[in-house]
Amino acid sequence: MSKRHLVIMRMFGTRDLPAIVRMWYKNSGEWVSFGDQLCIVETRKAAYDVVSDGEGSLTQFAPVGAVVRVGYVLAELSSQME
Repeated sequence: MSKRHLVIMRMFGTRDLPAIVRMWYKNSGEWVSFGDQLCIVETRKAAYDVVSDGEGSLTQFAPVGAVVRVGYVLAELSSQME
């Protein structure tokens, strides 16, 4: 059985502004640990690192250049459970 964890775009500022995915630190298929930097998203005012709050094999859903809003699923982490 596998355990899945969604990486959700969260609010970084006081407004619900769209952001653009500027780069991924990890590729799909790579193992991600808690606290790893996953990607950079940029709003009109600043760029932010999205950090993993789980662990598992990464599957990206938002490609570089994608416009994302708060609540958008950026990626999924999947790990095998015994």
